[in-house]
Amino acid sequence: MSVTGRTIAERALLQVGTAFRKNGRLPDVGLDCVGLVGHALALDDIPNDYSLRGNHMTRIEDYLRRNFCVVSPPSDTVAPGDIAAVCSAPTQVHLIVRTDQGWVHAHAGLRRVVITPDPLPWPVLSIWRYKG
Repeated sequence: MSVTGRTIAERALLQVGTAFRKNGRLPDVGLDCVGLVGHALALDDIPNDYSLRGNHMTRIEDYLRRNFCVVSPPSDTVAPGDIAAVCSAPTQVHLIVRTDQGWVHAHAGLRRVVITPDPLPWPVLSIWRYKG
């Protein structure tokens, strides 16, 4: 199957309700935001040795670049399958996936993957679009 923004969005939507787990990489065990994005992109090389606290945006951007994503200016129209890096708390970066229903993400406080509708409650740092 060819990967498109729609397939990325569909894969993310299938995980709604999955348990949250820090450093989670397997839907059967639990996912964090990086695991959710990796699963939506169908990646095997999802990093575990990272911190999303402390402004580690360079590490996240390197991860997205290595996996065939390009930055899409926030002024562009956001499309299903786009990945946004948001600031969910001071010095806390969070990755979320755009779908037609809203933004899918692994919510640590609710302990599961959820959909958040627009408008987002967090500032957007960057938006990434799969170029495969």
